Amino acid sequence: MLDQVYQMDNSFVVARVTDIRPKGTLPLDAVKKDIEPMVRNLVKAKMLKEKVDKALQGAANIDQVAQKLAKPATPVQNIVFSNPIIPGGGQENKVVGAVFGSQPGKLSKAIDGERGVYAFSVDGFTNPAPLANTYKQKEIMMQATAQRSLGAAFQALQDKSDIKDNRVKFY
Repeated sequence: MLDQVYQMDNSFVVARVTDIRPKGTLPLDAVKKDIEPMVRNLVKAKMLKEKVDKALQGAANIDQVAQKLAKPATPVQNIVFSNPIIPGGGQENKVVGAVFGSQPGKLSKAIDGERGVYAFSVDGFTNPAPLANTYKQKEIMMQATAQRSLGAAFQALQDKSDIKDNRVKFY
């Protein structure tokens, strides 16, 4: 196989060609190892979604759904749209988006997330408290912007210069 060494700004990259594939759609044998976990998760999600949909039929509340599935209904509080993380479930963008698009008191449909299939019922929404000291927050944002602009200016000067940094060869 081919080995090639490339020098970057402050490092060396050793590149090696391990396989050459023809242009176009690859045969299943070539991609099976890469797609098998994704396909397995899709099939599991489909099976679990059917099971959750069956449990949702005729259920009046989330506790009845949990009882039919023999799983506990876990209450989750303070979900924030800007941080779509469910405690114990990880980052679930699709589920958190569905939560904020639902009406309080109604059972959701089964939603296949990244790490599982979910059903939920929203108790209610609470508006965040208004910002008390916007002056301090504005000052912090201005400082961050000033620091970023200094860094960007330095980077632009570095990019335009003809100076080669060879310290990596010696240290």
